[in-house]
Amino acid sequence: MILRGLLWLKDQQDESGSIGEPSRYKWGYNHAIGTLALCEAYGLSRALQLRQPAQRAVDCLIAGQNPAPAARDCGVGATRRAAATTISRSPAGR
Repeated sequence: MILRGLLWLKDQQDESGSIGEPSRYKWGYNHAIGTLALCEAYGLSRALQLRQPAQRAVDCLIAGQNPAPAARDCGVGATRRAAATTISRSPAGR
């Protein structure tokens, strides 16, 4: 059941690493939580099918960072999302 959920999450990711539709309300929170789920799952299982999606999700968070304490959505503009910064600075995001 968990693997099916993770594979579904992986299927929601686009080429930039973004999880979900960036134009949707609270996308940054959803992306950050999805990134955490992929990173935790990869870290615990070392399942190769999760490694690249987890890395792309983290890369998307990093690409969206700005010099301020919050991060902006990757590929969307300057909308700030505090959750994305929190996840990208967590051990899973390093």
